[in-house]
Amino acid sequence: MYQITIFTMEKKEKINDGLKKFGFSLIGNDFKLFVEEKHFTISPFKRQPEYGPFGYRIQSDLYAASLLSLFDHFISWINPKVNAVDLKIQKMINKNEVRKILAENPSMKQVDPRGCYQFKRVGIVMINGFIQFQVRGRNLKLADAIEEIEFTRDVINRVNFDLFSFHEADNN
Repeated sequence: MYQITIFTMEKKEKINDGLKKFGFSLIGNDFKLFVEEKHFTISPFKRQPEYGPFGYRIQSDLYAASLLSLFDHFISWINPKVNAVDLKIQKMINKNEVRKILAENPSMKQVDPRGCYQFKRVGIVMINGFIQFQVRGRNLKLADAIEEIEFTRDVINRVNFDLFSFHEADNN
């Protein structure tokens, strides 16, 4: 699931008025849009200043390309400043697999022996069966941050595929 932290000068009420036109529902304190069985949720921070900038967290289980499309279509009008992009996936990974990944990728550095790593600009946290990829900064370009996270995820979660091999079924 992706989580994006943004800041904007627009208050919740103005965002509510704008998102209603796009089919968003205000459920509790969150703006929600359901796309088939996936969701796109915008949640304001619990504590907001009287005058901006106002913080919001976007959560979605959409694929990266769909998430970027919805962000551009529904969020760009509030001139958001992206400060954090996270992707959390469930994956059981043991220490031997981590050591192998580190050995194969010298640009991946161990930051903390408890499961924190750095690969270029992406922070990686491995704990309790989850891997969280993080990009932090001010005024991030969302597409670039997601691309870096997806690349890093592919490095860690490699799928070996041989185009020229095939599996014959057993007929016994």
